[in-house]
Amino acid sequence: MFSYPLNKIDIVLKGLMDVRAGSELIVLMVYVIYMLILYEMPGRIAEQRSFERLLAQSLLDDVDFARSVFKVYHDKLIDIFTKSLDIAVQQGDIVKLPISKENQIWFSHHLAMELQVLSMTGTPVYECRMSKDELVNEGGHLFPQGHGHDR
Repeated sequence: MFSYPLNKIDIVLKGLMDVRAGSELIVLMVYVIYMLILYEMPGRIAEQRSFERLLAQSLLDDVDFARSVFKVYHDKLIDIFTKSLDIAVQQGDIVKLPISKENQIWFSHHLAMELQVLSMTGTPVYECRMSKDELVNEGGHLFPQGHGHDR
């Protein structure tokens, strides 16, 4: 079961290898986070659903599994993100916020995760009047806009 999040991270890192650190990489990372959380992975749907339910249960119970998953995400992605954030601020692409750099990416991740949890059963908890593509696009816009970046 733990191979699923590792494979997701490997997909993210492979897709971002050719992108220079900075604001472009930040925007791509946020979009990829939303896409990997909100869309089903072809050929891995059953494993993905099991993983999502196990993660949700862990968050409600002993948190051991959830902590191990988030540690993997942290260890593999935080340095790339914080370096890109520093470069984007230095270049004037985004404004520096009074929020820790790590929390900035976690907040984007957590929002995407919550949107996924709200529709985990296949029936959304609230009526969302847009497609999943539009939802991912809006989530992707939220991060840079929150930094005063006009995409």
